[in-house]
Amino acid sequence: MPEEPGGELVEEGSFRVDRSRLLEKLQAFQLKEPKQFMTPFLRCAAASGATRAEARDLDSPPGFEIRFDGRPFTRGELQDPYQCLLEKEKLKLRRNRQLAYGLLAALRLKPKAVTVLSGKGTERIELRARSLREEEFIPPEPGEDTVIRVRWSRWPKEFSFRSPCKVFTALNDVSDCLLPVTFGDWTTEPPSSAGKRPGDMFFKENAICGRVRRAELEAGTVREKSLVRLQALGVGVESLELDSEFAPVDATFNDDAFRLDVSQSSIVRDERYDRVKAIVKRWARELLKRELDVQAARMPQTGKLLLDPALLPYWKARLAGRDAWAALQTDWLRNLRDMLPAALTPAWLARRRYDLPPGARELHFDGLRTLWLRKTAEMILPAGQPLETQDELGRRLWDVPLFFDARGEGLSLKQAHAFFEPAQRLFFVRAPLPGAVNADRLVWITSSQDEEFLSRWFRLAFEMPF
Repeated sequence: MPEEPGGELVEEGSFRVDRSRLLEKLQAFQLKEPKQFMTPFLRCAAASGATRAEARDLDSPPGFEIRFDGRPFTRGELQDPYQCLLEKEKLKLRRNRQLAYGLLAALRLKPKAVTVLSGKGTERIELRARSLREEEFIPPEPGEDTVIRVRWSRWPKEFSFRSPCKVFTALNDVSDCLLPVTFGDWTTEPPSSAGKRPGDMFFKENAICGRVRRAELEAGTVREKSLVRLQALGVGVESLELDSEFAPVDATFNDDAFRLDVSQSSIVRDERYDRVKAIVKRWARELLKRELDVQAARMPQTGKLLLDPALLPYWKARLAGRDAWAALQTDWLRNLRDMLPAALTPAWLARRRYDLPPGARELHFDGLRTLWLRKTAEMILPAGQPLETQDELGRRLWDVPLFFDARGEGLSLKQAHAFFEPAQRLFFVRAPLPGAVNADRLVWITSSQDEEFLSRWFRLAFEMPF
């Protein structure tokens, strides 16, 4: 068998590739931004079964440290930390591969050294890597956690203005990291934790987990496409937009069986990737079921709150795409407080309160949910026509209150269509009139968004009843 260039014959039918050259090529192609070296280290922690991780910046000399619990590395694994990259990808080697990718990325930033400590007691070891060709074991520091440190003589240009932790949290949405990670003085909360924002729904299907929530507002309106943030080992990889065949959602989708391409920045398009759309759609339906239940239960109370003239501006602000807090009366002191850095804000100004009145916070979330349900209705129901769908959720969306009549009672698309059909027109009022004749058949336009939606839905111009 002729010898191929670039290889050394070690046994019949097998060649040893120049290891350093191969690692240099891998180093050049993985992670477009080497300052993202923290990403594979976090995946390594998750694959090691860690229950917590702590990342912090170091001084004198400058550097970065991440430590985590979980299964420690052995001397055999760290003897050649890159060997796993030269072997066929295996599930049992995924944490080794993530460690190796992290080392490759960190070494691109030309540190003095990268060290990996792991193990307990007499089995604790410390590997020091100065380059792809220079690694050695040194006497370890005591401890039990796995600790990875990157040290420089001085900060590289990538961290001239912001330290590694600040750069990483600025470039990545770590709020959905499945592993609790402490960055300085704050800790991320997994999506399933209590205290996450209202409207989140967590799901788990075997090795797949994540969360769905109503699609965010963009320029004051609900986005029509679903945005899915894909994760592997609990850390974000990439985002994709999906045409919403049902309700538009924002989702986080973690699958530890996702395969990453050589850049570690994209998921391989295979059968695991192809499952994403169907699973997100299924959980979008579950989210819609829950939101319809909440809407039906909340609208009577929402209508009562809107009868208070002091609270109506908060509802109008929310439906117009602004936070309910934007309806607070602003003054120059509040604007000054918002502009000043916390360290320069006088104590008396920091204590100045701009609290929402009772009921305004509830209207904020009621408005968000109502906007989302209206957008969903426009996407899946026939505008201005009798309902013909046999889909259970379509019928429930047709029946749930999305507007109010002149009494402040909930009004559904089904009811609005019944009012519209005889004369092909709707009558409305711009203020509640509980005692008016046929008040239950008058649409109360609580905001301009009500009028815009119904005008599109019924393709009409509104008419005043008086």
